[in-house]
Amino acid sequence: LKGPNNEKSYFANKFFPICARLMWDVQEVPGWGEAQNTEEEEEEGEEMQNSDMGETALDRVTQALGLRSTFAVISSQLSGLLGSAVWQHQRAGLRIMGNYLEVSARITDKNQLIQHRGDVANTLSNFTKNSHIQIRAAAYYAICQLFVMQGRDLSAAVTEQLLGVLLSGIT
Repeated sequence: LKGPNNEKSYFANKFFPICARLMWDVQEVPGWGEAQNTEEEEEEGEEMQNSDMGETALDRVTQALGLRSTFAVISSQLSGLLGSAVWQHQRAGLRIMGNYLEVSARITDKNQLIQHRGDVANTLSNFTKNSHIQIRAAAYYAICQLFVMQGRDLSAAVTEQLLGVLLSGIT
């Protein structure tokens, strides 16, 4: 979708940062990790949160536009979010990664993904060691998405690395 001056990726460049800002709107909840339900699903009768709206919108538009149209924009967003000192930004970046892994599973040319799998696995593994529970939960979510969407195509080394991370997280 081109912009007013035939700018490539105009829509994505405007829309994705708005979704990311919505995803930052997550509050610190004491005892969040101790709650029976750490899923961020809306309760019956409860209003949808900004973070949920941003994540849903980003996910749907990314799926509609596809990987080829969104990769550059998502990549630039992720580096800023994951490199931020603000936990809400890091959490948003990890949730975006998890959702984006679902979109990447639809790529027919699997060679495009091979070069990024090791970096993705290392990034996610590092965030599972974060002191903030919601960041760790988002990292584990993304690791699970990686396994679900690309598990058969992961190298033995990446599989072993991520299984080790998952096992250490539940013990």
